Amino acid sequence: MILDKVKNGYFCYMKLKYIVPIKQEPIYKASVHKTARIGFTIETANNFKISVDKSMILAVNSEDETDGSIYGILTEAKDPNGYKIQKAGKYHSVNAKGFFDTLAIIYKDGDISFIVTESEIDEIKVIKFTPKEPFQKGLPF
Repeated sequence: MILDKVKNGYFCYMKLKYIVPIKQEPIYKASVHKTARIGFTIETANNFKISVDKSMILAVNSEDETDGSIYGILTEAKDPNGYKIQKAGKYHSVNAKGFFDTLAIIYKDGDISFIVTESEIDEIKVIKFTPKEPFQKGLPF
């Protein structure tokens, strides 16, 4: 090993400080397809227990217009306020076309991706979709 050749922390007349790798929490992701489906990575679906026997209520923060995140709450599959969760192969998705069109968010470029985390608001578990880039707004067509 290379570290066996280093004596007392010195290597090539330099004193090196070794940084030990830190185990990082996984980063969960989702993205919006050109068809306005929010697609989840397998890891994200597994971690947040996203499945076809549930639906997802989608919302935005109406009290803070600078909050560009989308919030999702998993609920029963037949919830009339929820978007149906579908599965194709190993991947889960939510058809959010009506949601994005209502908010005039441009999704057809397929450039929207999210970091997905979990929060709790009023004792309800909420999935928070934080966009990597701010949304482009305009006409949905």
